[in-house]
Amino acid sequence: MVATCGRPVTKTAGDAGNASAVAQGMAAAYLHYVEQVWAGDPDAASFARWLSSWWTATLPPLPARGPDAISPHGAGGRGIRWYGTPVGILGYASGAHGGGYRVPLIVGTRLGVRR
Repeated sequence: MVATCGRPVTKTAGDAGNASAVAQGMAAAYLHYVEQVWAGDPDAASFARWLSSWWTATLPPLPARGPDAISPHGAGGRGIRWYGTPVGILGYASGAHGGGYRVPLIVGTRLGVRR
């Protein structure tokens, strides 16, 4: 299942689906950020600054499987595809020519997004 706007399932670090759940949490956090921007919340920019600190010009090749979650409003409306992997949460921004987000799994787990 690809999550596009739901709240993540809370799992512990030992769960097999943890990386997938954290990727879904990232999409939920991104959606919450977009909602804050649309509502005119001046604090919304703090999430954008935090996320931009995880931007990298290079990511591993796109996984062969489908994404765990999608943020359709990301990348200027082109979307961000989120993948939970053993090396962290990878966010492939459409049209970014290899660039995207690499958030360590433990950092993504601590997002604090709850169901």
